Amino acid sequence: MVTIKRFYLLLLLASLVYALSTTADLNLPEISTLSVNYIMLGWALIAQIAFWAFMTIGWRLAVYYATNHKINIVDSFSQVSLLLIGKYIPGKIWGLIGRGAALKELRIDTRDIIKCTYIEQFISIHAGMVIGAIGVFFVLESFLKWIVLFTAFISLFTLPALNTHFNHLICRFLRLFKKTLEPLELSISHSHYTALFTWYVLEWLAIGAIMLFLILGFLPTNLTPLESVLIITFAASGMLAGFIALFAPGGIGIRESVIIYFLSTIIPLENAILVVVIYRLWLTAADIVAGALALSCSSFRTSQEPGRH
Repeated sequence: MVTIKRFYLLLLLASLVYALSTTADLNLPEISTLSVNYIMLGWALIAQIAFWAFMTIGWRLAVYYATNHKINIVDSFSQVSLLLIGKYIPGKIWGLIGRGAALKELRIDTRDIIKCTYIEQFISIHAGMVIGAIGVFFVLESFLKWIVLFTAFISLFTLPALNTHFNHLICRFLRLFKKTLEPLELSISHSHYTALFTWYVLEWLAIGAIMLFLILGFLPTNLTPLESVLIITFAASGMLAGFIALFAPGGIGIRESVIIYFLSTIIPLENAILVVVIYRLWLTAADIVAGALALSCSSFRTSQEPGRH
């Protein structure tokens, strides 16, 4: 994995050099304080807060549905922040492990931690794939778009019903690493699956809305209602592509390439490049702020414990 990461970073550097050389002739739009629509940026901030809220509530429910343990909102937000920060340094998997360690401190069993983590990741990816499929359908011109849309529609009914079968597959996979591992019960009821799926759909819509409002805030452009909806779905497609690339810290490079490709079907390429750069900077700054807030809450709670003054 270390070798793959090093190769990727070299490839990314080479790609950046190539991108800069090929886009040197592009007339990227200039941004001034007078041209910025601060009302739209305010809506982007509201969408960011909504994203944090949906993610926090979704994780809290995932823990409860999977383990019957109730964690408070502050703990849930802190653990979500660990995941958001961990995807950069040292990587996505370690972000999940860090969040699991936080659950361990709450005396939640390792088997339960595996279960709620699996359920959250599985249903979140499913929700993102359904949202992203909508944008792919309108961008693709081949018959493939109907296959993508049909698959997404069918998944709404099949995946909740088949999550028990996936449970058996995951258990077999885990036993490859530890032969003595007893079978894990990773499935949840259909009603709980539907509830979590709804929260994660809202989460994907919120993070997509951030990009939409950044476009409206920094670019003088008029978008139709359909174009606005598609832009929101494009974010999900790019995020999932970056998520799959485990070797890319925060999906950097992969996410941006996919989003630029889709955005260029609606707005000029120069504008798409600018927006994606701003979008990456915004989300990175937001992740850092979330981590700082979680750290502040943790420090405050520690200082309030008996014997710690």
